[in-house]
Amino acid sequence: MNIFQKKYLQFFIVVLALIAVPSSVFSQQRNHNEAAERILGALQTFETYFPQQKVYLHADKDEYLAGEQIWFKAYVVNATTHVPDTLSRNLHVKLITTTGDIASSMVLRLEEGTANGDIELPDSIAGGNYELVAFTDWMQNFSEHFLFKKDIYVINPIEENFIKLSDIIRNRRFNRHLARLENEMQFAFFPEGGNLLAGTENKVAFKAANALGAGLDASGTVTDNRGNEVLTFSTFHNGMGSFGFTPQAGVEYEARVKFANGETKRVKLPKADSQAIMLSAENQGETIKVRVQTNTGLNPLADKLYLLAHARGRAHHFEQVRLSENLFTVSIPAGDIPTGVYHVMLVTAEGQAVAERLVFVNHNDLLNADIIDIELKENAGVASLNLSFGDGLAAGSYSLAIVESGTVETSHSSSIASELLLRSDIGYSLKDAMFYFDADEADASQAMDLVMMTHGWKRFDLQEIINENYPEIVYGFPQG
Repeated sequence: MNIFQKKYLQFFIVVLALIAVPSSVFSQQRNHNEAAERILGALQTFETYFPQQKVYLHADKDEYLAGEQIWFKAYVVNATTHVPDTLSRNLHVKLITTTGDIASSMVLRLEEGTANGDIELPDSIAGGNYELVAFTDWMQNFSEHFLFKKDIYVINPIEENFIKLSDIIRNRRFNRHLARLENEMQFAFFPEGGNLLAGTENKVAFKAANALGAGLDASGTVTDNRGNEVLTFSTFHNGMGSFGFTPQAGVEYEARVKFANGETKRVKLPKADSQAIMLSAENQGETIKVRVQTNTGLNPLADKLYLLAHARGRAHHFEQVRLSENLFTVSIPAGDIPTGVYHVMLVTAEGQAVAERLVFVNHNDLLNADIIDIELKENAGVASLNLSFGDGLAAGSYSLAIVESGTVETSHSSSIASELLLRSDIGYSLKDAMFYFDADEADASQAMDLVMMTHGWKRFDLQEIINENYPEIVYGFPQG
């Protein structure tokens, strides 16, 4: 047999194999390829032409006296890769009052994604709450959720010598407004994936908070519309908690919530649907186990869905959902998923989200370098500081805040890690944000998962970018 005959035989075998495959398989594969091209292509286009940025300001303190200076160092990174940003040259930093007025404003020159500066607080500045805001020109094209914001407090012990009567009245009104919001109770349920599937056990998260977003302790009882008690629940951490629940079709459920201050509230649970599609995702360390469940015969979308998972907007996993006995499961290896928020979605071929769930992947790879020796010498008003570090530091750009002894307490307050890995993707500031990253806290992992269940992805809407409804670009990258 010559070479031509061998090639012809191979081709003939391939043709026979193709003939043996049902035409429906080719149709499914073609649909899968078209959906992949549409959805994954839209994500790539958005990352390429609308690159996102994140900013973090490391300030030396959270509280200041009038007449002091706010010292800070700024870091700007690419929102997807978290490498230093080199597109922007300017960074805007503003100090904003509670009424939205600008108390101080400056533009800093960025060098390889970093800058440093200070804000001098005049002796006459009014005491109270202020907000430190930082952003690049480019970031103004997108939602203000992603601007860096930090609350600081200013104390002015001799304020009565400077402050106007109108400012005193304004501050009193603001304080009364805060007091009203602090006493305004809120409560909400969050079914995992967004839907309640009737006749199946669902996981439901909940959050109790005041109108300022501060989590509150609460407990409650769920009853059905016949008055039967179904379950009891209580908060686990920072106003959040969860429970397992098997709702029945056609039955309505209501919770009677009691807050720590004694106030009660009645809240209806979302309606359970026999045609719903349930999505669950569990971080099992080495893998992310994803489970999709529905009633195939009842839901026309059941066989036309795709599982998309992305990390910071970069697609990581994509496949068509194929149900077997109303169930689809897959274990996604977590080894190459970067530490941070992982967005798991069930979408149609057009990119419409049917269910979605956030999962936090934590490889415990945050840099944790300890300062092992500090020597401070004073000579003629000049302080000399010698620092010795352990082996944890890698090459890079760092900042160190030095304040008077006893003025700062060790806490779980936010840091560059919680800002870049968490707050800047969910668009919400958490109390004691570094608690969720603390490996020594036994409840940290479970509490973090509750954060994921009670918050959503904020950086973009997939269907909007698939339909090319991009943000209007008004601000560019000025070089001057």
